Amino acid sequence: MQQNLDLYLGAVFVIINAYDRFNTPCTNRASTTAARYHITAAIYSFIYLLIYYILSKYQYLLGAIGISGASDIISDAKNTLQGQPHLLAALLLTVLLPKIPMLSSIDNWLRKQLNEHAAIPHEARRLSRELHNTEFNVPQDVRNKIQEALVDDGFEPTDIVFDKSNQPQHLWTKIAVLVAHMESKWESDSKFTGYFNAEPYSSNYKQLKDKYKHLSDKAKKCFRLHQEIPIEGEDQKIRNAIKECTANFKEQGRDLFKGLCDFISQGVLKCQLTRTTRWDALNAIGFETPNTDDGREKLTIDQVLMLFCILIIVLILNITLFGSHSGEYARKIFLYSKIATLHTIAVVCVVYLKNKWKFTLRNTHDTRPMLFYLTAGIAAVILAIPINLMFNFIFYITDSEHVVTAFEKAWIGLSTRYPYMLLTFITAFGTAINIDNRPFWKITYSVLRWIEGVIQALFNLSAAYIVYLLLNDPTRDLNRLLLTGALIGFIIGFVVPHWYRTAPLRQKTIMAASGDEAKDFAI
Repeated sequence: MQQNLDLYLGAVFVIINAYDRFNTPCTNRASTTAARYHITAAIYSFIYLLIYYILSKYQYLLGAIGISGASDIISDAKNTLQGQPHLLAALLLTVLLPKIPMLSSIDNWLRKQLNEHAAIPHEARRLSRELHNTEFNVPQDVRNKIQEALVDDGFEPTDIVFDKSNQPQHLWTKIAVLVAHMESKWESDSKFTGYFNAEPYSSNYKQLKDKYKHLSDKAKKCFRLHQEIPIEGEDQKIRNAIKECTANFKEQGRDLFKGLCDFISQGVLKCQLTRTTRWDALNAIGFETPNTDDGREKLTIDQVLMLFCILIIVLILNITLFGSHSGEYARKIFLYSKIATLHTIAVVCVVYLKNKWKFTLRNTHDTRPMLFYLTAGIAAVILAIPINLMFNFIFYITDSEHVVTAFEKAWIGLSTRYPYMLLTFITAFGTAINIDNRPFWKITYSVLRWIEGVIQALFNLSAAYIVYLLLNDPTRDLNRLLLTGALIGFIIGFVVPHWYRTAPLRQKTIMAASGDEAKDFAI
């Protein structure tokens, strides 16, 4: 029991430390979307959890570790934790990791590669550029408040220009709107207070506000020169001085506006979890949502729930018509819920990863992205492992087991039935292939659905047979396992690729499609 407790405790330390290390520097979390960050951080943590398990299971590897520059530290750790290999492995992968040059270099390389896949810091830069070029339309009630505040600060009403213009007054008005919104809304919003109070964001925000106050004085002087000394008819030196003052103000204003866009981009990425909530927050400031298709076709929540329910119904019908009627039906339905959840997660993983990165698309030669297909399968398995463990834990804890005992049984159940993860991998792999299909020869979309259903059924049928061989359990019903795998595969292949392809065309189809085209895309 003590040994198992050490194992679990060490695993917790490894995961927490890996998550913290992945967010180094701490701006990583604010440099990409929440989904990309947490999925990649989970992959990074899972890698170290796997290494921890290997070191704990094969303890002689710990004895072989003796690296130049850290041998004394490791030797002291071995002497202190003698007989506790789990904690020694955890210590090696947490506190001692930066002290070992070779392992530290490998860790830095791994984090760099995963940061690239998580679009760190590219997503924040992309969103900032998008804000910089987005139309800016401030609501009328906000305009009145901003105008009143600027007039009280010493500006003339003519210095405040909300409508799009190349005048320096418009640039200054946009800057004033951004600063005023953050001061009046975000600083007191519970979602953003952590962002404003944490370093280095609080220091960046203070610098931006200092620049704003400094530029405010320059704006007043520049605008007053334009009003009091008209350029036309004046001396050439005066005209040049006014132009130089304006150019200097515009340069500093554009620099401040860019800094504000960077800060706001990181803020919404860190504090808002979805694209919808991010743009709701940006719309409230005045940024208009870009009227473009981002190309990220996704299943709706209704479609995901529909797929889950269809799989549950099929599994229940399967056992009712062809299976044994012995046993507790409540436990069987719980098991079917787990199976349906794992397959649904595999599908969602594929659809939401598609178009996230360049390697998920066909290249210029129209070659299929095989790396994406494999990545989707691996990502689905990584997500399925904790979900499977959670279901197993709930299954055993319902028998009033002790928490530790229930978790042990859940882990044993996962480790002994790991071949079932092959079904999750194949479901994601086959779905990734099918959503990349295109009509060919005389095959229409309607016919393609049936072909994809058969292809996915064959994939899952083959995977189910391999699972049966790997389990090597003669008590399992091979025919029912094959039938279940084929049915689930056919349903997923029949509906998911079709939903994916029709997602970006649904509105267009409803409004404009007719005849054969409408039939092809009808759901």
